[in-house]
Amino acid sequence: MKKWYRIAAVVVVMVAVIAMVIISGVRRSGESEYTRNTITMGTAASFTVYGSHGSENIDGMLKLIDSLDKDVLSWRSADSEIYRVNNTYKPDEDITVSSGLAGVLKQTLDISRAHDDLLDITIRPLADVWGIEDGRTEIPSQADIDSALRLVDVSKVGVDGDTLRISEPGMMLDLGAVGKGYGCDMAAEYLKGTDAAGACVALGGSIVVYGSKPDGTAWKVGVKDPRAGEGTTMGVISFGDGETAFVSTSGDYEKYFEQDGRRYHHILDPRTGYPAWNGTIAATVVCDNGLTSDALSTLCMLMDKDKAMKTIQEYGAEAVIIDEDKNVYVSEGLKDRFTITAEDYKLAEWCEDMAGWFRKKDLILCGVLLVAGIICWLVMRLVLPTGNTADVYIDDKLVQTIDMTVDDTYEFNTDRGSNTVVVESGKISVGDADCPDKVCVNMGWKSRRGETITCLPHKLVIEIQGGRERDIDVQ
Repeated sequence: MKKWYRIAAVVVVMVAVIAMVIISGVRRSGESEYTRNTITMGTAASFTVYGSHGSENIDGMLKLIDSLDKDVLSWRSADSEIYRVNNTYKPDEDITVSSGLAGVLKQTLDISRAHDDLLDITIRPLADVWGIEDGRTEIPSQADIDSALRLVDVSKVGVDGDTLRISEPGMMLDLGAVGKGYGCDMAAEYLKGTDAAGACVALGGSIVVYGSKPDGTAWKVGVKDPRAGEGTTMGVISFGDGETAFVSTSGDYEKYFEQDGRRYHHILDPRTGYPAWNGTIAATVVCDNGLTSDALSTLCMLMDKDKAMKTIQEYGAEAVIIDEDKNVYVSEGLKDRFTITAEDYKLAEWCEDMAGWFRKKDLILCGVLLVAGIICWLVMRLVLPTGNTADVYIDDKLVQTIDMTVDDTYEFNTDRGSNTVVVESGKISVGDADCPDKVCVNMGWKSRRGETITCLPHKLVIEIQGGRERDIDVQ
């Protein structure tokens, strides 16, 4: 009886402990998870922070990001540095800017310079002509587009330290292609100085996941369905517990209008003056830097898929690219992290004659192997001696030894077929054969010791023997 009492007591204690853990966990999760949805940087934003000071941390990040936008990056805000530059600069005169703005400009210009100035921060005059961001739904005249394009040329912008210089009057800077990604950089940097265990910050199409969730589960970032309603995803990218990653998405679905069956969106091509049209409708980029992920996602919309993936590889980043046929192309590092959740999208193999998947080291290795192969061939040709006899085998039995110093023709007949062997000028070949593939005929002339000619259907092998070492002149 006492035994049963003891067992019952243990069970009760265990149940009580489990219940306390569950209750504690629920309370801890509920108390430590802080979420806020708001508007900042001109876009919808979402903040989730795990930690005892989550609300304060969200306040701190919002204050930092709002200041970044209103005081530094916004081309609309009269109090921002960019606004001041756009409206007061004089061509070829030095403009002193804050170290923060100078850093953003330099990073962006470095990416742009590396890719034919395709990421153009002087796009604003062209964007104003189209007016898509402000709800315009008409195609501008070609004359207006051409006029605006004369003011779009990022090569006329330079940064040296904290000094900015613009060489053309009437130009306007716009950092919209990198601003939200940089905002995520600042959010992550802010979180490093707090006790937050983990966080997820979304600024429009740019997201940063930071640290860990209380339950230790993976971060999951949804990839928007570019052809469905708001809040609909077509796939999910998973990130490990404790991992910090920056994710940015650009697409033709954010701000656009349609006319005559064509979609006109806000990502403008500085080469043409029109929205980018290359078959890509959305690009999601993952890397360890928010500004870079934002910039690369825009570049992917301006490049064809092959060039986009090569560019992604240059930065050690990863990408999910969706084309207009709903084919989904995933870079190697995301294949085990990305899952398609929408039935009408399909995973596509990356095809560019495989060249784009080779890393630089792979190409170097291939080059070394090619050179080594050529050297080996030359050594074989220069060093190996010429032969003077050829042994002919049929069914692995030696049937004849041919003198290669004498021109002649030989016939070898078996139940399987016949081969005509020709000797001419110290070389030997199969001149004709009635085998179906005639591989032996196509092997051509042989003259070096150790070389062979094989006819598999007839089980005939010719192997060159004998010979003397190649003469070497010694002066």
